[in-house]
Amino acid sequence: MTHDSVHDGCEVSDIFNEIQHGKNESNIFVAVRNYVQRGNNVDQVFFNGETDMSLLQAACFFRRTKTVGWLLKAGAGVNLCDSKHETALFYIMKNSNAKTENRQQDPERQIRMMKMMSLHCANFQHQNLNGETILHLVANSTECNVQEKRMMVRIIKTQKDVELLENTSNSNALKTAVMNNLQGVVRMLMDEYKDTYSVEYVMQMLHNMTRVNDSQKRIEETIKTLCLADVTMMKNFCSFFMKNST
Repeated sequence: MTHDSVHDGCEVSDIFNEIQHGKNESNIFVAVRNYVQRGNNVDQVFFNGETDMSLLQAACFFRRTKTVGWLLKAGAGVNLCDSKHETALFYIMKNSNAKTENRQQDPERQIRMMKMMSLHCANFQHQNLNGETILHLVANSTECNVQEKRMMVRIIKTQKDVELLENTSNSNALKTAVMNNLQGVVRMLMDEYKDTYSVEYVMQMLHNMTRVNDSQKRIEETIKTLCLADVTMMKNFCSFFMKNST
């Protein structure tokens, strides 16, 4: 078997191998479609040595957008969980070492797949075993720039209030962005979620982080960045920290 085609009697490992290593998106799509149309389970699961992965999760992980679209229309379980309690949405944001046709197009593919998921009842409030939602993964992605993350956040915002959820470490997406020194993401989240991440909310969050001896330098950098972006915010920060410095 070559990476460009899968024979008619292929095993489940063959089809997952094609999704991972296939060099032509159209050939991969045809192989998966034929596999399912021969009566195989559209939610077929394969253990890749680390975790169990469905066809849809694998297609998301390796950025096979055409295949993802067809699988969703074919009724693939959009909220099916793997052994780490992660759905296909999470696989969209996972880093992939797949040799896709153009790695620079990955964020575009991720945005397209996320839009598809939103149209097929994906649960954007779902949490993995670490208590993370898709918003946590978007905020901390190393593959996407701030503008691309903003586009993803706006898709998420069409769903329920996932930004209100905190993970098992009591760390919401904003706090995680602060701790990872993602200043552009911090400003973007505050801009997109004005009602939730108000100035008062952020001031209290940063103050609490300071009290429990979290990274002082990163907190100071966040305050500086936010103050430079908004004079009113600077005044509010100064007033708040003077009041709570004792």
